[in-house]
Parts: sequence; C-alpha cells; structure tokens
Amino acid sequence: MLDLNEILIFTRVVDCGGITAAAKRLEMQKSTVSRKLTAMENRLGVRLLSRTTRSLSLTDIGKAHYARCRDIIAAWEEAEQALTEIRDEPAGTLRILMPVDLGQRLMIRVINEFLLEYPKVSIDAELSTRESRLVEEGLDLVIRIGQPEDSSLIARHLFSVSRGLYASKAYLENHPPPTEPSQLEKHACISLGTPQMSPWWKLEKEGQVYKHKPTGPFKINNLSCSMDAALAGIGIACLPHFLCYDYTTQGDLVEILPDWQVNDADIYALYPHRRFTPSTVRHFIEFTQKTIQLLSNEISDTSPIGLYSLS
Repeated sequence: MLDLNEILIFTRVVDCGGITAAAKRLEMQKSTVSRKLTAMENRLGVRLLSRTTRSLSLTDIGKAHYARCRDIIAAWEEAEQALTEIRDEPAGTLRILMPVDLGQRLMIRVINEFLLEYPKVSIDAELSTRESRLVEEGLDLVIRIGQPEDSSLIARHLFSVSRGLYASKAYLENHPPPTEPSQLEKHACISLGTPQMSPWWKLEKEGQVYKHKPTGPFKINNLSCSMDAALAGIGIACLPHFLCYDYTTQGDLVEILPDWQVNDADIYALYPHRRFTPSTVRHFIEFTQKTIQLLSNEISDTSPIGLYSLS
C-alpha cells in the first residue's frame, strides 16, 4: 500500500545527502527517519540505500525508485498548492527588480493598483538598470526591456511600448530634418545605453528595413535624461510615443520620419523555472497585462497616439 510519508522521507534523505540532515529538514527524530527507511525497504523487499557510518548512497534499484518517488512528491506538492491558490488570495512579499524609467513612468501605477487590489501582498521593489542573479538574490520577478538570453529563466512577454524619433524645434532650425533614414548619419543622435536594450535603431516602412546606430555628443542610460536632452536641442532621441504626446502638442518636440516605424521596446517578466508558478507572481503578471490594457484604452480614447501594443 502506498505510504506518502515513507516516500517523502526517502526522497528527503536522498536530497539532503543523509539521515541527520533530512531529519532536521523534516523536523523529525533521527531514529524515526531511520525506522521509516528500514520499514520501506522491508515492505518492498529490496535495499534502496547503501549505508555506512560515514556515507549514504543509492543502490541501482534505489536510483530508479528515487526518480519515481520524486515525481510523486512533486505532483503531490503541486496539487496541494493548486488547491491552496483556489482558496486563498495572493499574500506575502513579492521582490521585484525593474528599470528605473519603467518603474517611475509606468510600473508604479500598476504596483499601486495591485496593492489596493490585494492587501495581503507587500512589494519590495528595486529600480535599477543592473543585471541581476535572480535566484541567488532571492528575487521573485525581474522586469526588463528586451528579449532575455538566459534560458534558465521563464520569460513572459508583458507588453510592448511603441516608439519614435524626436527632436526639438530649436535643433531642427539649425539641422534640416532627415527625409530618409540614411540621413540620420549626418545628425547628432542621443544614445540610450542600457544592458538590456539594443544600441541599434531599426526603422521599417513598406518592407524596407534600415538600421542605424546612434552617434552623437551624448549617451545616457536614463530615458528621462534622454528626453530632456532632446528637449534641450542636443539631438534626435528614440522615445516612447506616450511620453512625447504633450510635448508634440505644445510644439516642444517634433517627430522625425513619422512614416517609418521604429522597433518597439518589448517588456518581459522573468522568473525561475518551477513546476508550479507561485500565486503572487502569477497574479502580478496577469494583473500587469490587464492594467496596461486598460491604460492603453484610456489613453487611446483621449489622444491620437496609441500608448501600448500588447501581444
């Protein structure tokens, strides 16, 4: 007859590398753990573990049985967690790392709404452009711009931010605006340098594709500073449309090459590979996508410029 306690004890002994460590993790007496192992072997009529005073190792039969027992425990834990999440709302602390500009300009609105919706959750957010070691740092979620390369993490596309090229009227008075992407080579272009984003601007129109690597007197890793530089007349900057709408309406900024589509900034959520995604992480990702969609509809109703395009 199946005994889940025996299976759990057996897998924990193997995972922990010994009876003493497993007993501590299970909060059980060492003698109880040892007795359960012996009972399991006697019931099955095989030796699963080779034990000495200094070491413990799986027998060949034990290796095969351990693999099956590990799957049983994982399925059991997953089933219990699923039932818990159906019954309970998200709770606990969610630790998030995100880019400074994205956090200040957009995600703060999502976070505020989420905390009001789920009062049992607290959020510990860090705004930084630094690369992270997600698992080692104990982070639950990293929000970043651009497609991640780390295959050890799960990447969920949250939304995309449409962008364009902008310059001030003062700059354009002294520098005739380009009519073709190739003419960008003759202009001062402000570089937005972050570890997550490609340094290239990709422009597309009716099947034509042009790539430009901005060169100019100013490179910065902060979106707000890049926009301020464009407003000051330093050069042409690649900026989200929604940030520039008020400035274009007032005449402070002019969109350059409006017939050409600049590559969107794709926003991703990264989290560790797990058989079952924690409730708070899953709820936050889904809530973010829903809230961004609502914000997009809200802005689109009052301005001719779409705010976001969602996948």
